[in-house]
Amino acid sequence: MTELTSPAGASDLLYECMTFADGYSWGSVRHADVQVADGTASNIAIQLIGDDSVPTGFAGTPAVPVDCPNGSPPENSVVAFGANGVIGLGTFMDDCGSACATSAHAQAYYDCSPTTCSPVAVLQSSQVVNPVYHFATNNNGIIVQLPAIGSAGQLAARGSLVLGIDTQSNNMLGTHTQLTLSPLQGYFSTTYKGVPMRNSFVDSGSNGYFFADSSIPGCTTNTGFYCPLARLDLSATNTGANGTTSTVNFSVVSADTLTLNNATFTALPNVAGSNSVATSFDWGLPFFYGRSVYVGFEGRSGNNGVAGPYVAY
Repeated sequence: MTELTSPAGASDLLYECMTFADGYSWGSVRHADVQVADGTASNIAIQLIGDDSVPTGFAGTPAVPVDCPNGSPPENSVVAFGANGVIGLGTFMDDCGSACATSAHAQAYYDCSPTTCSPVAVLQSSQVVNPVYHFATNNNGIIVQLPAIGSAGQLAARGSLVLGIDTQSNNMLGTHTQLTLSPLQGYFSTTYKGVPMRNSFVDSGSNGYFFADSSIPGCTTNTGFYCPLARLDLSATNTGANGTTSTVNFSVVSADTLTLNNATFTALPNVAGSNSVATSFDWGLPFFYGRSVYVGFEGRSGNNGVAGPYVAY
């Protein structure tokens, strides 16, 4: 892998701060060949999380800038991050887009000299990318397939990541509901209890449904999650930019009760938590159980002619 120089100077290096809801990851931006199944993306930009190498001319590894973590904990190791890496299942070809190309932002890309790191603007062609977008074939989207699980949850769940949509016999879209997304943010609208939440999305990286509902009691142990006294059977309606609507039924049970009864379970289908963004409904991992969720990439279309970004299920 080769390190990328920063746009700010040939002797400086490019680093990235990627933030999540529960922490941040810091590391250098490098070029590498990435292979997933039968797909290969050659010489693309990746973030090397927790890069502990000392660059030539530097006294040590570049220190994490103060404005990167913003008080959140680091996820710079396999143990802390919970995985060896993430390819990203978003609808966009890169991880920041035009916003980072036109101006410098904290918690994004950094120019690192031997003495300091500062936010820097980076052209989209140099940003960290979704590798599937750069495959020669099956590059217009992905499908996440997870099995249905019982209401008590289970120890783990094994599913499939299918490359491409409408490109071969095992990835046909068929009659699945297709919601096109806002072209810049990748959002659709969710109406819950009569309230439209226009900044809504599906996210397999969230471990529950997350939405604002002050009528549901919060948990004592699993703070931030909901703990109703009895199971709640709820519904919400998603609306895409194309006007297509889909009503989703879901349930919420006490996260404290679930984890108390089965402390080792990691696949939990009916957990939900509060969302500080009132305009957002986060359809997290429970939404994926028992479904095939299609993620169509921006600017790419399948045999039905509908261009991404979109989600379908």
